Formats: sequence, C-alpha cells, structure tokens
Amino acid sequence: MIDDYHVFLNEYGLTESYVQSLVHNQSDQIEMPEGFSNIFINLSNIDGFGLFTSLPYKAGQMIAPARINEMRTPAGRFTNHSPTPNAIFAINDFNDLFLIAIKPISVNEEITIDYRQAMEINGAGFDKIYNFLDIPKAHGIDISSMSNREKIDVIEWIIINKMENIVDDLIITNYIKGGVYAREMKAPAGLVITGKIHEHDHINILSEGEISVMTDDGMKRVKAPYTFESKAGIRRIGYTHSDITWTSIHSVNNDDINEIEKELFTTPNIDWVSDLFKSDIEVLT
Repeated sequence: MIDDYHVFLNEYGLTESYVQSLVHNQSDQIEMPEGFSNIFINLSNIDGFGLFTSLPYKAGQMIAPARINEMRTPAGRFTNHSPTPNAIFAINDFNDLFLIAIKPISVNEEITIDYRQAMEINGAGFDKIYNFLDIPKAHGIDISSMSNREKIDVIEWIIINKMENIVDDLIITNYIKGGVYAREMKAPAGLVITGKIHEHDHINILSEGEISVMTDDGMKRVKAPYTFESKAGIRRIGYTHSDITWTSIHSVNNDDINEIEKELFTTPNIDWVSDLFKSDIEVLT
C-alpha cells in the first residue's frame, strides 16, 4: 500500500529527488534562534531525522519559528510529514513561518505537520495535481509499484469498465492542410481523459483551461497558454480542472482522417488489467 507521503508527492507531481534537493539546500538554512533550546533533532521513526521537544505543549501554543526572513530554521528543515500531524504552519505579515501545536505534544514526542498544509500556506508555487491513484484505490487495486504506463492502463480500464465517465461532451475538430494535421479537443471540467499511444513526435497546445496530466515521465498540472513537445510512444491521461481546449499538431502524408489515425495512433492493449480483479495479489485488504 502506498504511504501518505508518496500520495502527497503524487498529488503535487513532485519527485523524491526534487524534494530532497530542496530539503538539503544549505543556502536558505539558519540556526534556531535563542529561546528555543528545548527543540532538538533526533532520529525519527518516520524518516531519517526529525524535530523533537524536551518540553510539553498545549494545543495553540507556538513551538518554534520555521522560517525567518526567507531563511529556514531547523523547524523548517527537519519537521517530518504525517497524515495525523500534531502541528501546523502559521504565517505572519512578514512572510515568516511558525510551528503551532494543534494537539497536546508530550516530552520527547516528534513534531509533525501535513506537508499539504505546508504547501498551501507556504505559497510554494505548486498547484495540486489530480490524484489519479485514487481511481484504482477506490476499486481495491494498489498500483503504487507499477510503471506509469501500467498505471495509465489500469486507470483507463477502470474508467471504461467500472465508472460512468461521460465522454459524450468531448468535441473533436480535425484540421488538415498542406501536410499538417491539427486535432482540436474541447472537454468540460471534471473529466478524466485517456489517450492512445502516439507514434510520432508532435506539438501540443493548451489554449484554454487547466489540466492535470500523467504520462510515462510523470505528472504535472498545466494552465493555458501552454505549448510543449511530445515524443513518440507517449501515452497520457488527464483530468480537466476547468473547460479546456487542447490541440495536437502532427505532420502527415495524406488528408484522409481514417488513414491519418492509423498512421499516428495505436490503441494500447489493456486487457491484462482484468486479471487484477480476478486475483488477490494486488487487491488491498
């Protein structure tokens, strides 16, 4: 079963390596100010080192400053994530952060926060990504150990066979001219959309709206206007946070739409996913 920390990473499209690069960045770290000698660093049962206290705290008490003048103290560096935290971040008018107890904290207890709350209050510049993993999880399937391509297969199979994901509102308009094919898709908000495998490099333009996208390479949330290149072999799944207009642009050799689709797209074989629902191997208990 995937732990909540990795669920958080998936929600925001973050990688462990990226988070670690932020955590270990020495350029924005300072020592704890005077008056907080009861706060100390020790080995954590959660991960690596954590933040601990030698004094008890009541709910509502300020524990320690976590960021001062854009510089992180040990409270901003070593506080670990928990889905059931005992503290939160609070911010003042000067953009400084403080750890505040939200429940009684005992002597030698580790101080924890929910990183989601930290992201929201910290203004880190990340928009929450739609949690695609919730779809298979809701149907009793753990896909956390699979590749992204396999995850997309599982999600698409569930959408087709287990969910009422209405795609009738998709509006596809095809433009073909001078060896260029533009496929424009308009989709309403709140829709999970899967795509075929693209056989050639091509250009994508999101000209309207906002969408979370999961590919073989990872997940991200993008907002119009946004233009990017997709490599051959890419397969995508998206969640529309708002109404969107998405156009993919391809080089083609003819103007017959049926022949173009045969040339550009391959329908993936996702029949293997049905075996997951016949076995207890991957089923959550």
